[in-house]
Amino acid sequence: MDSLDYPAYNIYGISYGTNLALELFRHYEENAGADLPALRSSIIDGNVPPNVDTRGGQALIVPQNILRVFEDCESDEACGAAFPTIRQRAIDLIRQAAEAPLESGDETIGVDDLRKVMGIALEFQTDDSGSNVTGIGAAYLPLMVAELENGRSD
Repeated sequence: MDSLDYPAYNIYGISYGTNLALELFRHYEENAGADLPALRSSIIDGNVPPNVDTRGGQALIVPQNILRVFEDCESDEACGAAFPTIRQRAIDLIRQAAEAPLESGDETIGVDDLRKVMGIALEFQTDDSGSNVTGIGAAYLPLMVAELENGRSD
C-alpha cells in the first residue's frame, strides 16, 4: 500500500483471501506502532481459518469426516449399541478391501469403490426441483459397514 501511496485502504477477503486478510491483521497487531498504512475497513466473506492447511491438508477433510461419523456413532448410546467399535471395523474393512476386493453376490467391491461410496455418503444433493434430497447420507455409513462385513451390498 505504501508503494501505491494510499493513506488508507479497505480489505475484502473471500475464501483463501480471508486467510490473507487474517494474516494482514496479525501483521498489524504484531507491528503496532509501526508506520503502516491505515486500514480503514475490512470484510471477510467465507472464512478460511489460519489453522486450516490450504496447501494440501484439505485432502484429509473427507477421511477425517468419515471417521468422525463413526466416532459420533460410537458415542451415541443407541448407535454405539447397534454398531460397537464401528470406527475400527470400518478401518479394518477398508484394509481388507485394499488387500483383496470384497465379494458380495455378483459384485466385487474394491478399496477405491468403498472409499468413493463413503465420501459420497457425506454429500447431500437436491433434485432438479430443489425439494428432494438425494444420496445415502452419513447416517447410513455404520449400517453399510456392517452389511459389507456380512457380504451384503444391496
